[in-house]
Amino acid sequence: MSLQDYIINLSVEFNNAPADGINSNVVNVICMNSIDNSPAIGVDIIFSTLSIQNTAFISESGSSVYSTVTDGTGKASANICDTLVEDVLARCHIKSDSTNQDTVLLTFRKVTEKFTITNASNINRTFLAGEPTIAWSGAEFTLYTKGGSGDVEWSFGQNTPAVTLRPGAKGVAYILIKNDPSKEVRIIAKDKLTGEIDSYFFYLRNFVRSDRQKHTFFMANVGLGKFMLPVVVYQQIFSQWGDLTYYFIWSEAVDTPYWTNEEARVLVEKEGMGTDNFTTEHVVFDVRTGVTSTSPDGPMYEKYFMHNLSFTPSELE
Repeated sequence: MSLQDYIINLSVEFNNAPADGINSNVVNVICMNSIDNSPAIGVDIIFSTLSIQNTAFISESGSSVYSTVTDGTGKASANICDTLVEDVLARCHIKSDSTNQDTVLLTFRKVTEKFTITNASNINRTFLAGEPTIAWSGAEFTLYTKGGSGDVEWSFGQNTPAVTLRPGAKGVAYILIKNDPSKEVRIIAKDKLTGEIDSYFFYLRNFVRSDRQKHTFFMANVGLGKFMLPVVVYQQIFSQWGDLTYYFIWSEAVDTPYWTNEEARVLVEKEGMGTDNFTTEHVVFDVRTGVTSTSPDGPMYEKYFMHNLSFTPSELE
């Protein structure tokens, strides 16, 4: 077969490696027989590099030149490293005919810290891993990153219309929870230059809302009594989100504690040497301070309350 009967095509599998002399850009060559485009197997080929200060090298050989043969699919690969931030010309040719060649341009970037999502935070708190586990319609938080190039592409692991994101400057993303996603949410951050990927996961176990109107406990209990929140859920809200007065949706409904679905015995008076006198009051939760107290029921005691959205219409019947 004539030397010119080979067709070679050099392509880039991975680019933009850091110029640290360890990480590599990867190139692949496909060699075919020009008559029928079948794989040219066992053909001797030469990879080489051209860089400004001859700092680029092929890791397989430790030099700027690497000789190999095509495999059973007509393919051969080379891993190219550099210690200088620059563009490098990678070349591949048939060993016995240097004119039968192809070239590609590779980029070696500045060495940067590993790209990661560092934390998720709201106005008051930094979430623990996997949080938030409780939220409401309109709840917002921010994801922060470090390392990489700073040019970040954000996306969801799957279609999640209940949650939206808005990219911000310096590799951040602003997350808005519009409704209960009813599934684990995966948010993906990808460095556009380095190709590094990291993810953040959260799953809402409670989704709450309030009409932000004051009610007596009796009226609240008649309407949504079995969906009113216990103290522990209010504590979760406060633990993860802090003082709710900082959030617009709650800012006009925070001047009194919220009704919970719990009761407590309260000492009314102590009669000398007699028996203590107790009564039952409703436990309330201050969403500004995270402190619980009690309140009697009655027309003069109107308060806000939250309830859990995790129900179906049939449960209200």
